[in-house]
Amino acid sequence: MKKKAIVMVSGGPDSSTLLYHLKTEFELVPVYFDYGQNASDYEIVAARKISEELNLHLEIIDISSLRRTFLGLNRRDNISLSINGNCPVALLSIAGLYATERNIDTLLLGVHKEDFPEIKNITSTLNKYSEVLEEFNNKHVEVSAPFITKKKKEVFELAKQLNVPFELTRSCERNSYIHCGECNPCKERVCQ
Repeated sequence: MKKKAIVMVSGGPDSSTLLYHLKTEFELVPVYFDYGQNASDYEIVAARKISEELNLHLEIIDISSLRRTFLGLNRRDNISLSINGNCPVALLSIAGLYATERNIDTLLLGVHKEDFPEIKNITSTLNKYSEVLEEFNNKHVEVSAPFITKKKKEVFELAKQLNVPFELTRSCERNSYIHCGECNPCKERVCQ
């Protein structure tokens, strides 16, 4: 029997590639955390389509009220609260607690080397985070980022090898059906 693992998904190419990459190694549980991001409706659609392609059930956790509670922001206010944006600790904490409650001891992130340029050793940081979770919850949850040594270009190359359906993924930060081509995630997508 395969070990269960939660994968934090965004509907984007990186987390989608992670699902395809690890589909034979783990019993994957894709989880989308809706924190009220501008493009959440479109990200959910993309995450659901990718999950369905792999015969997985996408779990959606609505934490959008935290946007207003902690930051005093409304849905229309534009701020990035993502795993590689302003609040990775908050999202990791919620995801770690969710994994603990589900008795799942592995939490996987689709982040890559270029997502955290300011952190010298992200693997060590994630290991410390695992230790904190264990300290507070009396349960070990391994927090892992399998692509952390890869550049985005390498993740995209792997995605091509795995036949990840890029046309189903979402990169744009804007609340628009069509990728804008102007925001950073759109530009990164085009460059790959």
